[in-house]
Amino acid sequence: MKKTGIILGFFLLVLNFSFAQNHEVRVQQDTEKLAAIYNLTPQQKAEMTKIQQLKQQNLQEVEAIKTSDPETFNEKMKSISYGTDMAIRRMLEKDQLKVYREIQINKRTQKASIMSEMTKGGASKAEIQKALQAVDLSIE
Repeated sequence: MKKTGIILGFFLLVLNFSFAQNHEVRVQQDTEKLAAIYNLTPQQKAEMTKIQQLKQQNLQEVEAIKTSDPETFNEKMKSISYGTDMAIRRMLEKDQLKVYREIQINKRTQKASIMSEMTKGGASKAEIQKALQAVDLSIE
């Protein structure tokens, strides 16, 4: 019995370490991609890293209620997306904001298209919501 507990504890530790590594890799990948898109300065890149770390942390925390409380999960996902967008927007310079606005227009167009196609295809509200969340959380 004691041996099973030790093995289980070790497994959870390895799983947690693996998740943390994946989390940091995702933060770095997203930051690099956004730095290229917006042509960020080193100071802005450091700030973007913090924004992406917070985003990943929030996504990890909300994952626990994904199946137990889908309505709250969806609201929290919208909040995460909105908060991330606003944090990015606040740090950008005037010329960078032009790129930001273009990306937001593209996202709105993409979401309208997805909503229209999925509604015509008879998709459920939950399926549509999931597809729209993917667009909201996408980098570009």
